[in-house]
Amino acid sequence: LSADACGVLMKNLYAARLSRPDLLKPINDLAKNVSRWTKNCDKQLCRLMYYMSCARGHTLRGYVADKPEDLWLELFVDSDFCGSREDAKSTSGGYLVPRAPHVFSYYVGVQEADQRQQKHD
Repeated sequence: LSADACGVLMKNLYAARLSRPDLLKPINDLAKNVSRWTKNCDKQLCRLMYYMSCARGHTLRGYVADKPEDLWLELFVDSDFCGSREDAKSTSGGYLVPRAPHVFSYYVGVQEADQRQQKHD
């Protein structure tokens, strides 16, 4: 699958950005390995595609019934320390949510990035 992996991942990344933010992390993790694709990456991609086909009806939908002046934004951030097993890089992330009196939460955007510094013992 190494020849077709990039195209498959980018199409899935587009779909994940629109309606499945839970798939962004595994797709991005696989996309980081496009230049050094292995048989294990093939297995991970097949497993991801199988999950996506089984969970096809699971999409993120929402609406806001409140007035715009009643809305406010909340940003949640998190990080891990040396969480990547391959290269000991840390990861930062964020989740932006509009809030209103009658809205529990609705996704606006997510962000995930590897930190540039590495831990060296």
